[in-house]
Amino acid sequence: MSNRASFHIIYDGPALQDNEMDVRDLAPSLLALSDLFDEANHILNHGQSKIAINIKASFKTGCFGVELSIVQDMLSNIANLFKEDSVLNAATIATLTGFTATGATKTLIGFIKWLKSRKIKQVELLNNGLVRVVLDDDYIEIEKRVLDLYRNSKIRKALEAAITKPLEKDGIDSFACTEGMPSENMPFFSITKKERDCFIISEPADEILEELEYEAHLQALSIAFQEDNKWRFTDGTNKFYAEVKDIAFLHKIQNNDIAFRKDDLLKVLLLMKQRLTGSGLKSEYQILNVLEHRSAARQLELPLV
Repeated sequence: MSNRASFHIIYDGPALQDNEMDVRDLAPSLLALSDLFDEANHILNHGQSKIAINIKASFKTGCFGVELSIVQDMLSNIANLFKEDSVLNAATIATLTGFTATGATKTLIGFIKWLKSRKIKQVELLNNGLVRVVLDDDYIEIEKRVLDLYRNSKIRKALEAAITKPLEKDGIDSFACTEGMPSENMPFFSITKKERDCFIISEPADEILEELEYEAHLQALSIAFQEDNKWRFTDGTNKFYAEVKDIAFLHKIQNNDIAFRKDDLLKVLLLMKQRLTGSGLKSEYQILNVLEHRSAARQLELPLV
């Protein structure tokens, strides 16, 4: 089973008077919109349907616009047959995101434009799936589903790429979306170049997921004696960079008390920090103490008497 919803996006400005737009500006925006609706569908429908975005046509003299069609397919398995009524269709997703609910403040796009980069002070859960978003001197009541979309960094980054990136270009002054075929009587939801900063998402603070100290045997692949440089190691399976924090060990090397060479072996107390960042999962390593140092050269055993 599939359903679809269509909407139009328009970029306008002096640079687009010939109905042409640089593909290097347009392609990332369209890909970002595809990512946006894919993630919105995942958040709202919990994997019960799949979304595809099709480009259909261009229109309107003196600017550049395209018609996009959201095609949604229900996943065909027995479990989903009983959940079909709970799946939000393509038209509802397009409405909640704000691409078809032209001018509606309580959609994702409308809420971001209303917020104007102001800081949210408090969120209150209300009845009937609504939340009250409170600022210092204002508030708005929206669906919790819209707030869920707003909080999702993938959706926000995709929206930023689709709206703000083209508006950074000279000669592109506005972005607009509308449900029906554009005409003088068809209302638009427009975002100007001056408003683009509202759609820029601040990177969330890194979240430390785990800190673990343990003893490990490592082999040095590359060494750096400059201050704050990291050394490259392998534990026999993984290769990684680690900052050496054992000052006494570093001083011994600098004073030539230890002859240290590439591929030498170290038994160390290793600290591993695993963080969730805006770009994904990252692991950082620090060598807190060097417990033992061995040369990589192995000696042959002889039957000495």
